[in-house]
Amino acid sequence: MKRTILIALLLFGLLTLTSNSQAEGPIGYPWFTWGELSETWDHIETGFKFDTYLEQGIDWAKIGNTNWILNSFAGIRLVQSDQSNYWNNKIGPWFGVKVKHDFQLFKDSWGQIAIGVRGEQYTYTRNSPGSDLRGVVFFQYSAGGDWKK
Repeated sequence: MKRTILIALLLFGLLTLTSNSQAEGPIGYPWFTWGELSETWDHIETGFKFDTYLEQGIDWAKIGNTNWILNSFAGIRLVQSDQSNYWNNKIGPWFGVKVKHDFQLFKDSWGQIAIGVRGEQYTYTRNSPGSDLRGVVFFQYSAGGDWKK
């Protein structure tokens, strides 16, 4: 965990030094959410599960003359199920820093890649083995579009 925090601080410091400082204040306040309600039938997990995440970020600056953006964020994840296992019954905050880049694969499409570091803390709400705090280095991608357009 200490190494992850150190990497996050070094990344933030490096990106801050190389970012475009012409703009005053943040350049955006992006938010993001996803969720799923599902039911599973198998020999390990059977039943309903609700899994959701909400993130609020701050776009601080473009990095140099590129289209990469420095972003810090905080979020919350909730997973609740009627299953007795603890890993599908938890709640906790996420917090971190990332650099992200929007792209377009083809006409009427969208996408984004991001590289960053985040902390995750979970409190388990069923059959709790305690709580977890961990550091995660990540590469995210997302893309979508409309084939008909």
